[in-house]
Amino acid sequence: MGCSGSKDGGAAAALQPTSAPRPAGRGRRAAAAAAAAAPRSPGGLQRSRSLLEHPKHTFAESYELFEELGKGQYASVHRIKSRPGVAGVEAFTGAAKVIDKRKLTPEDLAALNVEVKAMDLLKEHPNFVKCHDFFSEPNFFYLTMELLTGGELFDRICDKERYGEREAREVMFLMTNAMAYAHSKGIVHRDLKPENILMKSKTDDTSIKIADLGFARILQNPHELMKTACGTPGYVAPEVVSSRPYGPACDAWSLGVILYILLSGTPPFADENAQVVFQMIQAGRYDMDPAQWAHISEPAKDLVRKILVVDPAKRLSCAQILQHPWMRMDINSLPDVSLVDALNRIKRLQARRRLKKVMQLVRSVVRTRMLLGARRAIEAKKAGKDADAIEAAFFDAAQNARPADRSEPIRKGLQRAPSMRVALAAAAGAGAQPQTNPISLAIPGKPRAKRFAVGGVEEVRAAERIR
Repeated sequence: MGCSGSKDGGAAAALQPTSAPRPAGRGRRAAAAAAAAAPRSPGGLQRSRSLLEHPKHTFAESYELFEELGKGQYASVHRIKSRPGVAGVEAFTGAAKVIDKRKLTPEDLAALNVEVKAMDLLKEHPNFVKCHDFFSEPNFFYLTMELLTGGELFDRICDKERYGEREAREVMFLMTNAMAYAHSKGIVHRDLKPENILMKSKTDDTSIKIADLGFARILQNPHELMKTACGTPGYVAPEVVSSRPYGPACDAWSLGVILYILLSGTPPFADENAQVVFQMIQAGRYDMDPAQWAHISEPAKDLVRKILVVDPAKRLSCAQILQHPWMRMDINSLPDVSLVDALNRIKRLQARRRLKKVMQLVRSVVRTRMLLGARRAIEAKKAGKDADAIEAAFFDAAQNARPADRSEPIRKGLQRAPSMRVALAAAAGAGAQPQTNPISLAIPGKPRAKRFAVGGVEEVRAAERIR
């Protein structure tokens, strides 16, 4: 989870993991068995010399906790500020990830250990989210980090009035240089995608931050291979999809996919059916539509082709990508053409992704409320209630779920969903609010369709008969 706010401003030049010169022009999981073998802290998390932990002060003694910025299944993120005058605590305003220990499985603990250790190993690189402190307390872990306020990289690109191959190359250099550095430390990200590329602030276009090391793995030697299938459809490497042992080359593939989008505005592997996407990835089946790639230089196309190679042994590594001619060209030698069409396609891509997230949010809430309603209806039927009472029990429970049934952020998101749907659909060029079918519920003894609307958004659900 990317949080943000570092005292160094995040604008330092990227560290060089290889001998590649900077382009001219501008300056989760570890195996639980292996985890169990290591010494553990009193809180249950693996101890490591690299984990950040205050030996003298508690989190509350060191920091003030302010408003919640986000919330997930196991953790919440809050804005924080260091308390003045506490020995060993630097003046700092940032964010804290507050993790509930009681909700974590042993596998979650092992993954968290890797995430924190990886963040600590990468803290000197300006293009990774910087971890400041780590606290292990009786009920919670606290991970303090810099606070990022610039949003996602692709959103920043969408805000630009002019965008071209030069900007794409600079972004690609920063991402690849950061990942080459990570690989030199034995760290594989395993979930690189646009949503995990964040911006330090709204005013600095060069300080990108690679976030979310929840699936990261720290290799013990350069030849170690991984087996866990993880990542995001569309960005995951062929060897991962095929369940073959894989190495750091999986990150290079993901960077290739992002580069393809940066240059063309469209993903190379896309379909509504995830299985079709996986088949395309396994076959390395993509094309470069002449209409979309007409203004892209040949060196840039060549780099994409040499990254999106199915065989990881033949695929360019992150260090080799930095050595590619396109990455080393003087920026003034690159085409100075505004990629207006590509920019518009990226905007539509972002709009569709947001719409999909909203609909997933709504489906999640609807599913929970439907299950709650069904449970109440079954209880009413067992109690000998008539059909009207059973129906009333269902809809009363489903439409009036208590706040405790879902987290407050989810409820707020549901309330915003109708207007967000319309806005995002319009941004995506749909021109109208998408139409969906109402939910129908068959009640024994009273078969008639019911329209079940939640927060103004009607969702598609299979008809369910309560028996």
